[in-house]
Amino acid sequence: MTTHSKLSPSSRHRWAYCPGSVREESKYPERPSGQAAVEGTHDHTLLEKCINEFHDAATYVGMKISDHEGEFMVEAERAERVQVALNYIERRAKELNCDKIIAERRVNPAPLVKRDDMSGTVDIQLLTDDVVEIVDYKGGINPTDAR
Repeated sequence: MTTHSKLSPSSRHRWAYCPGSVREESKYPERPSGQAAVEGTHDHTLLEKCINEFHDAATYVGMKISDHEGEFMVEAERAERVQVALNYIERRAKELNCDKIIAERRVNPAPLVKRDDMSGTVDIQLLTDDVVEIVDYKGGINPTDAR
């Protein structure tokens, strides 16, 4: 389990509409990750590995991989989900004539917003001289509103 920022982007749906929730939540220990969050973490770990090692997701089927949520076996269903993201990333990188693809980078907008409690992790960054495209991977375990 990782510790989240007080004003993390993933909890914006709460703190943006109820600022007092930040103070109230700080009174309680962080809850353990639910099953969907664990599965999402494992998907992100596989996606990062594929990008950094330049392999399709199917390459890792049957392999054990570890992340901060524990060890997991890469099954075909997970590889198929992650490959959808890899295919998108590859297509967009070609369309943009992408210089660099960065996976799972910790970011902190503190210098821009003059506060240090809004950091988070960007799943994928596609970088060119003129464009920064952010890809937010969702594996489909639970429905998610892209907005």
